[in-house]
Amino acid sequence: MSVSPWFVSAKQWMAEWLIGDGATWPLETTAPWWVLSNYPQRSDVMTLLDGALLIAYVLAAALASSASTFSLLALAARSLGPWRMQRFHHLAQSLIPLADAGVFLGLSSLTVSQLRSDGIVLPFVDPLRAAALTMATFWSGILCWQVTGIYSQQPVRRALALFLVGLAMMPAVAGWVLLFWIW
Repeated sequence: MSVSPWFVSAKQWMAEWLIGDGATWPLETTAPWWVLSNYPQRSDVMTLLDGALLIAYVLAAALASSASTFSLLALAARSLGPWRMQRFHHLAQSLIPLADAGVFLGLSSLTVSQLRSDGIVLPFVDPLRAAALTMATFWSGILCWQVTGIYSQQPVRRALALFLVGLAMMPAVAGWVLLFWIW
């Protein structure tokens, strides 16, 4: 989260507001290491402000991503014909490869960061991440196309549904692109 300029801006704004009101304790108080990072010897300490903003940031991102994904999947399901929950579920299941890649990328991110902090450079990591994300996105698109064929034989409806599901994939893909290659 600390690489996100949005998170850093929110943290600075909140810190200035708290200091302006004379409430500095959220900026000074820490929690045990098992609640928030608390390793002063490594200059890795999260205050209560950090923790509260981290939770708010994650909840806001999850809400926005979930709402857009749900809405676009619902539109895709409806574009294939009359509303059916089964169709919505099948389209949602076409996103499983992208979700799996997200788990892999997230778990490997901590490991790679720790290795880099210990001086171990892995030059193949970024191309491997890009390949995993690209392949998972295409795999989800192929699955979506196959699912649309179950519910409609009209190419225009299927293409519209695929387009909408592709838009639904964008928050996940954009999040990883921002984290690994832009920020």
